[in-house]
Amino acid sequence: MLERELKYSSPDDNIPTWTELEPILPNYNLSPAKLYIIHDRYYDDATNSLEKAGYSLRKRKINSKRYATLKSKSENNQGYFERHELELELKGSKWPDAIATELEGICNISSLRRIVEFNTERVTYVISQEKEIAIISFDKVSAKLANTQRKTSFFEIEIEALAETKRDELLIIANNLEKIINLSVNTSNKLARAKAVLNLGELL
Repeated sequence: MLERELKYSSPDDNIPTWTELEPILPNYNLSPAKLYIIHDRYYDDATNSLEKAGYSLRKRKINSKRYATLKSKSENNQGYFERHELELELKGSKWPDAIATELEGICNISSLRRIVEFNTERVTYVISQEKEIAIISFDKVSAKLANTQRKTSFFEIEIEALAETKRDELLIIANNLEKIINLSVNTSNKLARAKAVLNLGELL
């Protein structure tokens, strides 16, 4: 699966309500808000083999479900990210066979260890016209470097394409969103951003 999305930060630290969003998106239908509580654990080995190869690997618990996800290196064009994603339901503690196969030759799967943990409060809205075209996610994120007390937090907005939605359509949605919330283009994903801060022991 190809993941395609715009990523932003905002100093507002504000999650708009449906009644705030609906008037600024007059050409779209807006679903009611959904709340997700997400816990992520990202993994790599002692020599950062996955990072060096351009991959990220996580285990995610979202509400009551658990998933394992392998993502390729992001192609970033002014905050527009594209990357391949393999996400499978996780049963037990063992990595799914399809992910283990993808990691062959990149790392020894038995040597993987937790590197960063995230807790995210996510509010999403689905945008549609004749069909669903995008998801807007507002994420209040806290991150912790594994086996340390180093923590940081930040607020992000993602506008993710569904089906065949193009980048230009996502940018139209983002431009409308800026009518009620300040947006700053992100140049890195959550994992890279958190690692850069936590490895320095600083807060954003």
